[in-house]
Amino acid sequence: AFDESSPLRPTNPYAATKAAAEYLVRSYWDKYKGTLPISRHFLFVSDAIQAFLLVLEKGTVGDVYNVGTSFEIPIIQLARELVRMVGFMYLVS
Repeated sequence: AFDESSPLRPTNPYAATKAAAEYLVRSYWDKYKGTLPISRHFLFVSDAIQAFLLVLEKGTVGDVYNVGTSFEIPIIQLARELVRMVGFMYLVS
């Protein structure tokens, strides 16, 4: 049996990603005391797909490819946009 105080010991890839998420959340809490960073760079889904397809087509197995953008948006603005979009979708449906 496990509880919240049990050490993380992932034994498969799925469990490892869950453990990584736990550490990510804890690191944010330790660094920002529960608040989100002021802003972040985000990638449009279509750009991420294009980069993924380019790496599949022309990349080398075992190499590392960093995909980034200069599109930066304040977290609060992103949250407001998402709320607006969800509210609009709710009104339309």
